Amino acid sequence: MVKFSAPINVRPVLGIKKERNPKGIALFGRGLLVAGAALEYKHFLDEGRKHLDWLLEHNSRAFRGRDRLYHGMCWGYNFHWQSIGFEAPRFMPNVIVTSFVGEAMLAGWEILKDRKYLAAARSVADFIMLDLPTLLDDGQRYCVGYVPTEKPPFTVINVNAVSGGLLAKIGRHTDERKLLERAHRQLTF
Repeated sequence: MVKFSAPINVRPVLGIKKERNPKGIALFGRGLLVAGAALEYKHFLDEGRKHLDWLLEHNSRAFRGRDRLYHGMCWGYNFHWQSIGFEAPRFMPNVIVTSFVGEAMLAGWEILKDRKYLAAARSVADFIMLDLPTLLDDGQRYCVGYVPTEKPPFTVINVNAVSGGLLAKIGRHTDERKLLERAHRQLTF
């Protein structure tokens, strides 16, 4: 394996600590599981499981500094970030990171057949369904907000497609009509 790196490590000079980004861990975990299954590499499957288990231990359900407990498991970025319409502190859950982790958990269920990963994915569905603000609900279409806070002044199309697609997959695995119906409405939006 070829490794590339900068000629000097500027992180310490800038005061940047090494940390894990839950979205990156989800992407690598899912990739390891899919590759491990396709190539029949037990080592990849074991490493993928470790990534998923780390995510289970480091979810934002009881988000630091908040006085609420979310209905389902959720994750956020490991850094403070600012959007055009809102600000999100470190680890504040958002629908994109949570959806990527949900996809990784479904891969854990499909490939490893470990029910704890299906249970985690189902918990993600509760976060999407119950904790995100409703920006539009006209009976046919449904639009959720990016973060579980007050309604932002704008909609983000991809969050509805990504989380709607995930709800459809979870609903297929759990045979829950309400998840499938909500997925259809989000994707219609």
